[in-house]
Amino acid sequence: MKVFHLKLTDGGSDGGYAVILKKEASVWADDSEAGHEISSIAQSGNVVRSDAGLECRDGEGGSTLVLQGAGWDMVVGASGNADRQHDPGGNIEHDWSWEVDTVNG
Repeated sequence: MKVFHLKLTDGGSDGGYAVILKKEASVWADDSEAGHEISSIAQSGNVVRSDAGLECRDGEGGSTLVLQGAGWDMVVGASGNADRQHDPGGNIEHDWSWEVDTVNG
């Protein structure tokens, strides 16, 4: 299974977040040592490809996280911006960024 380890950075704070994307299973999970929550609704869900990039959806139909320009062919060092929606229908934060730390598999 191909697994991508990404570092997410919130432009509105000093916090860093570790996220795992598993290609074959199309799932994502928060892997931060400090247990940061990327979404209060679900820590895992479907990852779908959209025109914007990889879309990490929660189980309630909301787009929790959109990794702009990301794809399943990413390599170490790939990076881009991200949009994060805390709750379905809630405000979208546009000041996030992502970078691929490691790719396994």
